[in-house]
Amino acid sequence: MRIHWTLGIGPYYGPEFASTVLMLTVFPVGIAVAASLTCVVDARLRDAPAFAGLRAVYIITVLSTLGILLGVHITLILGNL
Repeated sequence: MRIHWTLGIGPYYGPEFASTVLMLTVFPVGIAVAASLTCVVDARLRDAPAFAGLRAVYIITVLSTLGILLGVHITLILGNL
């Protein structure tokens, strides 16, 4: 599987393709880091009165975002089999 990428800004001097192993590793690690950071934010803001009313929206937004990221990753893998 080769994941083609380009910045599209000015002269381009980078590699043509991202490494398959690198992308299959970095993307899930990025999702895990994002999930961990959202847990930290939730833990730090849990007792804040202003956050109490928004907590349900926050959880739905976080789960939706992580679900979309995971779905994109699975789609890329399945699309390249």
